[in-house]
Amino acid sequence: MAEFTIGEYALGQRSGSDAWYRVWYDKASKSSKRVSLGTSDFEIARTRLLEWYYANHKMPAGFSKPGDVALAEVILDYWNHHGSKLVSGPTVKILLRQWNEFWGDATIQDVRDVNRQEEFHEFLRLHGYSANSINRVVEIGRAAIRRAWKRGVIDTCPYIQTVKGEYDKPLGRPLTLDELRAYYRGSEERHWQDFFLLVLGTGSRPKAIITLEKRQIDFGEGLVFLNPQGRRQTSKFRPTVKLPPTLAERFTGRPEGRLIWFHGREVGKMDNIIRLARRRAGLDDQVNAYSLRHTVARYLRQQGVDTAEIACQLGHLRFGHDMTLRYAPHAPDYLAKSCAALEQLLQDVLAPTSRHKLRKAA
Repeated sequence: MAEFTIGEYALGQRSGSDAWYRVWYDKASKSSKRVSLGTSDFEIARTRLLEWYYANHKMPAGFSKPGDVALAEVILDYWNHHGSKLVSGPTVKILLRQWNEFWGDATIQDVRDVNRQEEFHEFLRLHGYSANSINRVVEIGRAAIRRAWKRGVIDTCPYIQTVKGEYDKPLGRPLTLDELRAYYRGSEERHWQDFFLLVLGTGSRPKAIITLEKRQIDFGEGLVFLNPQGRRQTSKFRPTVKLPPTLAERFTGRPEGRLIWFHGREVGKMDNIIRLARRRAGLDDQVNAYSLRHTVARYLRQQGVDTAEIACQLGHLRFGHDMTLRYAPHAPDYLAKSCAALEQLLQDVLAPTSRHKLRKAA
């Protein structure tokens, strides 16, 4: 007797045997077929059946009615043939699991019910998801359904609503110039000061700087390729930015490989040194590595840099991503104002005395 099914396959046992089999009906021979799963443990057998199914299942095209197609089938197909291949695959898997947990054996037609969609939102909210996180869950399921529609699995695509989003609060407050100088001198460890100056001189996200390698810098062209060759871009876009002269002078003579090292080892996290530098600088707990990036954003605005150029510097505007702008970083005026402003900021931080101060954070 079948104890668990997925698609046309089931777990089954022979009479008088504890062993579990993958069982299905073969239309060609008009008989049941079975393949041993090599275990008498139900949970292990269930896992092996699911793993086999995920690896081999592909939904056929045929423009079925939404009421005839299980949502779980569509989600599994999306994961197997698309989601698992994404850089964000582990996160996608978690988000898809929320769909399966709430909707169970629902069909695509069931998902059309707006009241049920709102119940799904509430389900996610009770599980600790913020409005923005709920929308990320909703959007990944919507992408799975839309993929099935585009491939002819279903003949219509249901409307799926999101919730009103929230603006994410900055991860760290911006700093005044005096605070920047104190923060920088909060530790004399080279890996801290290298990290500090690279984030401040590029406006990059801290993670991109921790993994930055010398080969990503073209000293001749004066460019920093924050997204290394071979790495797929994600929603946290890593742009190509100009290399300020202060950074060029500091890193030209470094050996190949990572730029951030600590006692002969590559650095994975900066948490401890960030806390130490912050404490020695007398700064509050709202100050962290992202404070440098947010200070860059505010400083560039204060220096009159164009909004589009700031967005490009920070990776918010995918300048250079479009085919027509592929070679834009090699233009003489590419991020010129932004680079000049950041060079001045670096010099002011490193100078014995400050010539001017940033406006205090609100």
